Amino acid sequence: SEATRHFDSLPGWSAALIVGFVTWWYHRAQLRERGSEPERNDAVRSYDYLISAAASVTAVLGVVLLTAEALSAGSTDPNRVIAGAAMVGVGMALWSWSWGALRAELAVHRLAELQSPLRRVYVFSVLGAAAAASLLAAVLVLAKGLEDLLDSNLSRWTVHDNRYAAAVLAAASGVAWFHGRIYRSERDDYEPGTASGEPEQQKRVILVTPDGVELARDLESTAGISAVVWHRNDDVHAPAIDLELLGRQIAAQPGADLVVLIGDDGPLIIPVDGEFVEQGFGDLRPCR
Repeated sequence: SEATRHFDSLPGWSAALIVGFVTWWYHRAQLRERGSEPERNDAVRSYDYLISAAASVTAVLGVVLLTAEALSAGSTDPNRVIAGAAMVGVGMALWSWSWGALRAELAVHRLAELQSPLRRVYVFSVLGAAAAASLLAAVLVLAKGLEDLLDSNLSRWTVHDNRYAAAVLAAASGVAWFHGRIYRSERDDYEPGTASGEPEQQKRVILVTPDGVELARDLESTAGISAVVWHRNDDVHAPAIDLELLGRQIAAQPGADLVVLIGDDGPLIIPVDGEFVEQGFGDLRPCR
């Protein structure tokens, strides 16, 4: 019957979906073994960015199908409309989930996330691919339009013949615009020297604080800066520290050897002689 032929491929697609989901669930469970979140490193980040990229491609292909059908001068193919809508729905849902997880990590550990090369590779790759696709599609649309115009054959069939190129132009331009905004908002927070090609200057920091090693651990996880800790024994109560701001202030210092003194008025950053810091990292045996 017609219904049998229509659903003939359903068992195969269902089996592929089940196998794919079980494979994903198993490996995700391995990352979460012992009931704890995996350590945030480039391997975990690559998982998030791969999911986001795959979801973006799926959603973009769905948008291309729907746009092309909307520009068609003939009858609309309902199967393509359904396929396009399904791809947009699944792709956007998966992208929203993965991108939301990346935004949540960015809100907590902004500098550490932005200083990961995977972030820049992802943004530059998607931005470059979308810009190239937009440019190529624009050339195709313009060439066909000018050809029909010069032949006095400009009509709705011109749009019909260019519907896929126009759909790619619309979808790719949206992706390029979105990731261009991301790049412009994040480029100032890249690692010192990364964008310009200059080598990064490694900081050696002695952190003098009444809070012990906890502040140093938070500083490393948030701003990606390692520090040796000296504990203050005087009666000082450190205020709340903006770790991202402190990380930026440390990174902006011209010298490589610094002492960060945490007092009642907040952090005071003091550039010092390198031999003094050598002692802090070696002979004086600090807390960390």
